[in-house]
Formats: sequence, C-alpha cells, structure tokens
Amino acid sequence: MVDLSLFPLPPRTIGLQDAAFVADVPYDRARAWHEIGLPAAAAHDEHGEPFFGHREVVTLMWLARMNHMGVTDTEIHTATTALGAAGTTPTAVATALPDILDHRPDDTASDLADRLRTMGPLALLPTPVADRLTHLGPDGLRPADLEDLLVTDSLQGTALAFVRSDIPLTLAADPALRAGAEEIEAAEAALDLLEDPEHPDVTATARLMAHHTEALAQATARLGLDTEVEAYLDAACASAPEKTEAQRQAENERDAERTTKMPYPFSAARWRAHVLSFTTTD
Repeated sequence: MVDLSLFPLPPRTIGLQDAAFVADVPYDRARAWHEIGLPAAAAHDEHGEPFFGHREVVTLMWLARMNHMGVTDTEIHTATTALGAAGTTPTAVATALPDILDHRPDDTASDLADRLRTMGPLALLPTPVADRLTHLGPDGLRPADLEDLLVTDSLQGTALAFVRSDIPLTLAADPALRAGAEEIEAAEAALDLLEDPEHPDVTATARLMAHHTEALAQATARLGLDTEVEAYLDAACASAPEKTEAQRQAENERDAERTTKMPYPFSAARWRAHVLSFTTTD
C-alpha cells in the first residue's frame, strides 16, 4: 500500500520568482519577458501579483532554450507578435523564426535558420536529443513528447532527456503503443473532471498507465534503444567535467527543489493515479 502523503499534490500556480527559479532563468529576465506578455500570467492574487501555471513555466523554459541557441529577445518578440495567440507555442515560433533570422545584417544566424527550417521544433531540443529524433521528421514528434523532453532537459539535464527520447522513438515504431498513449491522455483528462480521488476510475487509469509503461519498456528493449542510450551515457560521463561530492549534492538538491516546485494542472484524482501507477503490479 503506497503512502500517498509522501507524494504531495504539485502546485497549480507559482509566483514569478519561483517560476524563474524552476525555469532556471534570472528573475530580471523572466520579469522582462512577462512584461511583454511572454508569458502572460495564468492568474493574479489579491494584490495584483502574477502567478504562473505549467504552460507559462514551460514557455519560460523554451524562451531560455532559444536564447541559449543564439536567438535574441527582440527576434523572439517579433515572431510571437506576428503570430499572435499561436506564438506561445514552441512549434509556432520555431516555424516563424527562420525568416526573422534571415534579416540579421550578417550571416551569424544562417546555420540556426537552416536547422530550424529542416528540423522544425526538434531544433529547440539539445543537439544529441534532436539529432536522435531527426528521422521522425518535423511532424513526427507529438507536442506532448516535445514538451516532456524540453521540461526534462531543463529540470534534469540533457542526459535524462536523451534517455526519455526512447519514448517518442518507440511510439513512432509501434502504432498500438502510440494509440495506448493517446488513450491514457484521454483517461487522465477525464480524471481532471472528478472530485473524488477515490473514484474507481482512478485505480483503473493507474493500472492502464502501469501496463503501458511496462509494454513501452519491453518494446524499447526489442528495438535496441537501451544499447544506444548506454553508449551515449558512457560517452557523456567520460567527457563530463569532474565535480566534488559537495558540488554534485548541491546540484541534485537544487534540481530536486525545482522539480518539486514545477506546477501542474492536475486534479487530486489524476495525481493519485500517477502515484498509484508506480506501485501497481497486477
């Protein structure tokens, strides 16, 4: 019997300072982005202070990713302004940016523009992850998987994002598993409408999730993707700079705090299904 008290429900919204911390961007930069509507607040408290949900924090993450790639705030703002409401998604901005980058007075952005044209939103992922998924094509990655890899890279690093890229690769190779993933997404959405976390649908969805995770792992092994991951992790470990135990512990604690503060729009029923899926065995 799992102790649910060990897995508290994540926050639905957080303040700007926490949002900047979770997205790993300086507070002043996050505030500057917010002031031009990137992202707009999900809610305000009684004092008018902005609060941000999951979608808004993810927006901060991909803004930081674009900056890291060499895209300026002005270029991002130009793209999102031209796109309007659609400009809040990584896919829309990745599609619009190449033409904007072409207007730079020098050719410093030509390689980036070409990469965005060729790979679409995949180009927003770390290079090892993006290159691993290139053969899926710009439309071969589900938006949910793109977001998962973006969040994983931001919160826990490129190595774990590379590991999790097994998921879209396996789903692309197995239509039945992809259909199963979409069935689970629909079941989770239905749980958000439930007020009772003890409803029988919670246990049923948890069982569905656990079985899907097991089937996904088996399919991944059959495809030989685990061997590819092991080779990447060995190479990454060999080239990683040495750190003291204190440095590693501090980084792990910071990453854990950022992960804990990440907001999710989950109902108690949906969150309980996630927790139960970790321990469901039948």
